[in-house]
This record gives sequence, structure tokens and C-alpha cells, in this order.
Amino acid sequence: MKKTILMIVVAVVIAGVSGGGVYLWGQESSKKEKMVLQNQIDSLQQKITEPSSESTQGKTQIQPTPDNVNLDAFTDKKLLGENANYVLYMVNPVYPNKFSASTSSEVVVMDKNKNVGYIVNAPAAIELAILADDYNNYIVLSSGTSPIRNGIIISLVDKKVLKSNFCDNAGYNHIFWDGFLLAQTCDHYDGLPDVSEGSSLHWGIIAINLEKDSISDVVKSSVMQDLNIDKIQGDRLYYKRHYVDNLNEWFTNSDKTEELNFDLNILNK
Repeated sequence: MKKTILMIVVAVVIAGVSGGGVYLWGQESSKKEKMVLQNQIDSLQQKITEPSSESTQGKTQIQPTPDNVNLDAFTDKKLLGENANYVLYMVNPVYPNKFSASTSSEVVVMDKNKNVGYIVNAPAAIELAILADDYNNYIVLSSGTSPIRNGIIISLVDKKVLKSNFCDNAGYNHIFWDGFLLAQTCDHYDGLPDVSEGSSLHWGIIAINLEKDSISDVVKSSVMQDLNIDKIQGDRLYYKRHYVDNLNEWFTNSDKTEELNFDLNILNK
């Protein structure tokens, strides 16, 4: 009888110890599962809060960070130019002396649609034409009042002027295409009629790689041919070639014209 009671007591003790062990193991396992789950939640929240790029028609669209520039903070400012989307002011100009034009300044680019502004260090100039790309990442300024102007490209993403400035054809014939700016450049040649400003030069066609900030020739001009950008359809650039068989034909307005096109996909190779 005493043996039976002793065996029952031992069994109860063993069961209690065993049950406690299972309980403690379950507690430890639950803690590990909670830690794994929490790590997964933290990782997911980090991905959600990380900035991402939006894609439009297969191309990456980078949203510039607004500076929220207040124009009222600048007492010395001058309106440079305006279009449907942007208005530009020159602020804080630097004048070497009272008789000279400003040699440097900051330009405030105001985005009318977002009501925000960006400060960019840009050469002082008279900006007459403003052209923006489809993603509002770049704008092109045509600086000057003559047919021969300075083409200035501003990156709104980096808030800086690109090095790839170019000789601009009176603010016309700029076309953005797949990360490039197609523009015309001024090529001077001896022997051409010089009856008015700009008549002694011919226009070539260049492509500016906006990401790499580099320039390459698309079609070069010559003393015998003058080129004008017309339009882009699909992946082809259409342009007009004005040409002569001898130089005297320039003086008698006997030049001929033909329409040609260029496969722009070559630029990406």
C-alpha cells in the first residue's frame, strides 16, 4: 500500500516537472516567433517609408525636392522670363562696376503648378524662351535678344546648370526625346553672305545627353549646307537640308531644299 502511494506521488512529481518544462519551452518558442514577426513588420515598414521613383510610359520620373523659396525675401530681383508652367527671377546679381552688366547671379525658378521655387546658380542673362521636358526635370533657357543666343539647360532635380551650353537658334527648334535634347548649333563659315546678323553662319544639329551632360553631333553643317530641325515622329527626327552646288547660289537665293530624317535610336548605342 505504501509502495503504491509512493509511486503515485513520484508520478505526479514527474508529470509536474515535465509539464513545467513544456510550458517553459512553449514560452521561449513564442518569444522567438514574436521576434521574427516583429523583424518582418519593421522591414516592411522601412520599405513603405523609403522614397521610390514613379514610372511613366516606361521612363523614370524623378520628383524634385521643393525648396519653398520665398521671393519676398529678395529685395534685389528681376523678372527674366515666364511661360505657362514656370516664371524665372534673377536675384542677388553681382556687378563689377556700375557701368557693366551683372556677371553672376542666382536664378529662382518658380513652378506655378506646385507653387514652389528652386534656387539655381546660373549665368546672368536675358531669358526670352523657356522650354520644359515632359517630366519637368529640365528646362531650357534661350538667353539674349539676337538670332544667335546662348542655350542654357537647368536641371531642376540637381538644381544646377548643365555644362552642355550651346549656341542657340533664337530660342527655336528644341525638342526633348528619351533623355536627350535635340538642338541646333551655330557654325560660322567664311565666304557666306553677311548681309545681316547671323546670316554668315549655318545651323548644325546636335544631341545633348541630359544625364551624362555631353554633346554629340547628329548632322553637321558645312559651307555648302544649312540644317533646320522640323519635328520628331516616333523615333525619327525630321529636318530640312538647305544646300547649294556652288557658293554663289547663296548670294542669289538659289539654294535648294530637301527633307530628310534620322533614326534617333542610334543615340542610345
